[in-house]
Amino acid sequence: MASPIPAPVEEWEALGRYTIDEASGCWIWRQRLTQNGYPIIRTKTRRSNPRHDIYEHFVGRIPLGMHLKTTCGNKLCVNPEHLVATRLRDEFGEPTWDPEDPPWFVDPVTGCWRWSRTISRRNYPLACRLLNGKRFTCSARRAVWQDVRGKVSPRTYLKNLCGNPHCVNPNHHVEIKSLKELQNG
Repeated sequence: MASPIPAPVEEWEALGRYTIDEASGCWIWRQRLTQNGYPIIRTKTRRSNPRHDIYEHFVGRIPLGMHLKTTCGNKLCVNPEHLVATRLRDEFGEPTWDPEDPPWFVDPVTGCWRWSRTISRRNYPLACRLLNGKRFTCSARRAVWQDVRGKVSPRTYLKNLCGNPHCVNPNHHVEIKSLKELQNG
């Protein structure tokens, strides 16, 4: 069972959270992984990326609008010397998430892309985007549609066809022009 209070970063090696590969210099994460095989820390109240925790402990704060990539190519590596902060792509046509680790899980039966990040109080998936260097929250369905298919008109709505409220697969949505169409089905 996960500890309710995470151990300090400097204790992680002693706790066996990662081991050091002498040949490559990689710090190989030995704890939980996301469905896509990337390191993750989960407690009852917190979910975080150990790369972020380690980078911020040893290097410093990750600048706004940046995310971490490994220079070694090992997705289990959490060595701060192998991590580099790179600019998030802007909100016009390119995703702000890492394409190697998208924020959804693919359901093999339905083909739904089930959103794995923030869900609104009304049970809709939410994404964080950048505009003019500032973060803002928007519909994850709209963000993924835009990243895959291109810009969506501001006066256009996306109707979910599969019935899964957390699905962001653009193939499971259609563009409609009015709220009446959205409500009538």
